[in-house]
Amino acid sequence: MQNQQDSLTPFINNSRAYNFINNYDYAYKQNNLKFMQSQNQEYEIQKQKQNNDEEQVLIQYYVYQDFQNLINLLYSYQAVKNYFIDQPYHSAIILSRNKIILQLNISNSIHYDLQQTNKNTSGQDTLEKEKKNVKNILYNMKNDLNMKDLDNECLGYLNIYTQNSLAEYVQIKQIPLEQSNINYNFNQNVLDKVLPQISFLDEQIKQLRQRKQYHIPSESQIKQKAKEYQKITYNKLLINYPRNNYNLRSPSKQDYMSFQYEIEKSPKKQSNISKSQIYSTDSRYSKNNEFQNYLQ
Repeated sequence: MQNQQDSLTPFINNSRAYNFINNYDYAYKQNNLKFMQSQNQEYEIQKQKQNNDEEQVLIQYYVYQDFQNLINLLYSYQAVKNYFIDQPYHSAIILSRNKIILQLNISNSIHYDLQQTNKNTSGQDTLEKEKKNVKNILYNMKNDLNMKDLDNECLGYLNIYTQNSLAEYVQIKQIPLEQSNINYNFNQNVLDKVLPQISFLDEQIKQLRQRKQYHIPSESQIKQKAKEYQKITYNKLLINYPRNNYNLRSPSKQDYMSFQYEIEKSPKKQSNISKSQIYSTDSRYSKNNEFQNYLQ
C-alpha cells in the first residue's frame, strides 16, 4: 500500500503543479484583461473629453466672433450715418444698412445650426451658457448711460439679434435686404481675397482644435474692436468723400463703387474684424462665407 502511494506521489505532485500553473496563468490573463479594459476605458473617456473640449472651443469661437462682427458693423454704420447726416438716402448708408441685415440673417442661420448640431449633447450646455453671457453683455451695453455710441436704430438691430439668434429655441428668420438702385457687379478684387481668407480661416480653426482653448472677450474688448473698425470706416469716408468738396455735389454710383472698394482694401489685421473670420470651410458655414465675402 505504501509502495502504491509512493508511486502516485509524482503524479499527484505534477497534477498539483499543473493546476497551480494553470490557475496562475488564468489569473494573469484575467488581470491583464481587466487592465486592458481599464486602459481602453480610460482612453475612451480621455478621447471623449478632448472631443468635448474641442467642440466647446468651436462653439465659443462661432458665438463671439459672430457677435463681434455685428457690433463692428453697427459702429461702422453709425460712422456712415453721422458722416452723411444731411443725406439719409446716400448709397453708402443703404449699403451699410444692408450689411447689418445680412449679418443678422447669417447670425440667425449660425445659431440655428449650432442649436441643431449640439442638441442633446454636452455642447448644448456650452451654447446656452455663452448665449446667456452675450445677452448679459448686450444688457450692459444698452443700459450704459455713458455709452452714446449707438443710436436707437442700431439698438433696434440689437433687439432683432437677441430675438432671432439668442432665443431659447432659434428658428430660421431671414430679413429682406433694403431695395436700392445700385447694380451689384462682379468684383475681381473681392474674389482675389476669398482664397487667402479661406486658408487663413482653416489655419485658425486648426489652431483652435489643437489648443482647445478660446479667449472669451470682455465687453470692453468687444467695444474696443468695434471702435477700431469704426475709425477705419471714418478714415475711408474722408478719403473717398472729402469734407471740403463732397457736400457740394450729390452722391453718385461712382461714389458707391469707390466706397465699396476702399472698404474691401481695409487691412483686416488692424482690428481683427473680418466678418468671414468666423467661418471655416466646413460645409455648414461655407454658403454663409460666400455671402460675407461678396458684400465685405
